[in-house]
Amino acid sequence: LKILDEDAAKTKRLQHPQAEMIAQDMIQLRERVMKLKEDHERIYRLSRSEGMPSVNWGNIMDEKLDNLNNKGFGQDLPTVETEVEEHNIFQSEVEALAPHINAGGDKEYIDSLQA
Repeated sequence: LKILDEDAAKTKRLQHPQAEMIAQDMIQLRERVMKLKEDHERIYRLSRSEGMPSVNWGNIMDEKLDNLNNKGFGQDLPTVETEVEEHNIFQSEVEALAPHINAGGDKEYIDSLQA
């Protein structure tokens, strides 16, 4: 920005017809750069807890597992197929969310869900 400031000063000194516009552009550029610096500082100084979602995936998985376990067994083939599909979906969700739950460090809990 220093070099641009020097060039803007030259335009004023040499009485360039757009010197005022260039000076105004420099002011706006400096403001944008300062805002970007502030955003950068804010983002890169976030503490771990500020940047993490506050969702308790363990509780969500427990609720889903309880719902599946509390359902009765199907009496006919279409019902059983639907229940198998629900269990397969739940298994896929557990596998997809395992890294997020693992981040909490509860290895035994993850193993019990995946078993």
